[in-house]
Amino acid sequence: MKNVLGIELGKAIKNWRFFFVVLAGCVLSIGSAVLNLQHYWEESAMLQLEAASGTITNQMVEVESFHNYWLVMDGYTFFFSLLFYVLPLLATIPFAWSYCQERNKAYERNMVVRCGRYRYYGAKYLTTFLSGGFAVLIPVLLNVLLIALFIPARTPQIDYLIYYGVNYGDMWSVIFYTMPGLYVLLRILLIFVSCGFLAVLGMSVAYITKNQVAVLVTPFFVCVALQVLGSALFAYNKTSAALSPIDFLGQGGNNAKPLWPALLEMGIIAAITIISTCIRGKRHEIY
Repeated sequence: MKNVLGIELGKAIKNWRFFFVVLAGCVLSIGSAVLNLQHYWEESAMLQLEAASGTITNQMVEVESFHNYWLVMDGYTFFFSLLFYVLPLLATIPFAWSYCQERNKAYERNMVVRCGRYRYYGAKYLTTFLSGGFAVLIPVLLNVLLIALFIPARTPQIDYLIYYGVNYGDMWSVIFYTMPGLYVLLRILLIFVSCGFLAVLGMSVAYITKNQVAVLVTPFFVCVALQVLGSALFAYNKTSAALSPIDFLGQGGNNAKPLWPALLEMGIIAAITIISTCIRGKRHEIY
């Protein structure tokens, strides 16, 4: 398993699709960082001038914090919106297509004969998960680094709740106001895991079709369908919840962001993809 996994990881990292996705994500995360840094500097300068003139006495320095400006908390710039909207595609493009391609070219047969069914399918599943997660994780970490270089990480204060957009009932809201560093790590981990499962969802589509386009776009359409469902539920009974990864992975929009949709959806995807991969490894006839 170790040797097969090493081969698959090499194929995942050393291909132009992975570099393209990481580069595109980095461009968007840098764009978000630049606009947010510009807003921070303008806001800070204005507050300082008003404080110096005696217009205000409270500069609300707690609001001007890293925790209010990093990528997940953006929610306003075009770069943030575009990044999280195409996020399912960024997760699938690096390597979700690989199994479909190998199946079409009969490379799957050679690998199964040489290393065994479970080693091949297990390595393919794990590599697809990691490639999808890291393809999005790298741009997010770049944004965190850029924002942290210029904006101090002041601990958020519950008195300024309306400026943060993290309300009671939102995922890890208590942690945000007590241990914001842990909150950042948890949100980053959620992005990594969600993108990994979106990638293996695309890979699992290749079990029932040989069309690579379907493999790449199915997770995206699933996320859009969940977004439409969330909007329909809000229009019907005014229940506001972010049901789609496009919504709950970022902080933009007006929807409440409880943790349960993320856990439920990722759990369902994990169950479907793991079970289907095990069945594939046990029963699929490669000849």
